[in-house]
Amino acid sequence: MPDFITLSCPNCGGKLTITQDLERFACGYCGMEQVVNRGGGVISLKPVVEKLTNIQGGVDKTASELAIKRIKEEISDLDKTIESTRLHIPSNPPKEINPPNNIFEYFLIITGFILVCIAFFQQPGSETLQGIIISAILCLVFGIIGFMNKHKKQEIYEEYLKEHNAFLVDISNKKIYITKLEAEIAAKKIELVKHQKIVES
Repeated sequence: MPDFITLSCPNCGGKLTITQDLERFACGYCGMEQVVNRGGGVISLKPVVEKLTNIQGGVDKTASELAIKRIKEEISDLDKTIESTRLHIPSNPPKEINPPNNIFEYFLIITGFILVCIAFFQQPGSETLQGIIISAILCLVFGIIGFMNKHKKQEIYEEYLKEHNAFLVDISNKKIYITKLEAEIAAKKIELVKHQKIVES
């Protein structure tokens, strides 16, 4: 039996001289690493890359198994975050306050002036005159006090508007956040399916 044989490179077709003790080498033409297969009196060459295919497949499956575990944990954490966020969505708006108006104060002041005018036509010293004067004074006093409190009422109403707007913004932000988390879960579920297919293949 000769000390060497000539075979063609499976990758480039170059003629290669294979000695009896050679088990593994790189093609002198293309550089492809080869493995010498000997069996049943037949000698053949096989690129090392083919032998690595199963190894790579095993690595891919292992990586996918780890990824599946990680993704499931991430989905669980996102679900918990969504549930927690839903529990913290405010449900009780601030007590509604109507915008301030001075209709009642106008009514009191006008009534007070009318009563003053009526008092001029009453007989001096009569009980009716006294009642009209007292009523006129009370209407005017409460009307003026109401106008003086107008600024305070406006401040209270503006504070209510701020609280109400903050309430609506808080609800909106939390709903947007939940939608974002749900989109992340959907993306992770797609990724999960891909890894499951790799493991099952």
